[in-house]
Amino acid sequence: MISGEGENVPFTRIIDPVASKGNVEDWLKQVEDVMLKSVKEVIEKALTDYMKKDRDKWVVSWQGQAVLAVSMMFWTQQAEDSMKKGGMQGLKAFKQRLDSQINGIVGVVRTPINKLTRATLEALVVLDVHARDVI
Repeated sequence: MISGEGENVPFTRIIDPVASKGNVEDWLKQVEDVMLKSVKEVIEKALTDYMKKDRDKWVVSWQGQAVLAVSMMFWTQQAEDSMKKGGMQGLKAFKQRLDSQINGIVGVVRTPINKLTRATLEALVVLDVHARDVI
C-alpha cells in the first residue's frame, strides 16, 4: 500500500486479480483483508522494536500509523504502571519522562528530515503533549 503522501506498507501477501476468479467484490475483499493484516503486522513489528531502540531513532524507522499507535500503547501501559506502583509520585516521575520524550522528538524535528517523517512527528508531538498534559 502506498499512501497519498508516499508512505509505503508492504502487503503480507500478493493478491493477483487475474488469478482471483469470481466477482470483483471478492477480489476487493481479499485486498481489504491483506491491507488490515499488513498494517497489523507492521504495528506488531514496531511494537517489538520499540524496546530495542532509543525512541528518537525508533520514530524515524517505522510508518506513521505504527509510530502513533505504538506510542499511545506504551503511554497507556506506562501510565497505568506509574499509577499502580507509585501513585502520585509515580505520575510525577512519569511526567518528567514524558517531558524528556517530547524534547527528544522536538530535537529530531529540528534535524533535516523528509516531509513524510516530519508529518508523522508533528502528529506525534501533538499526541505526546496531550498525553503529558493528561498526566
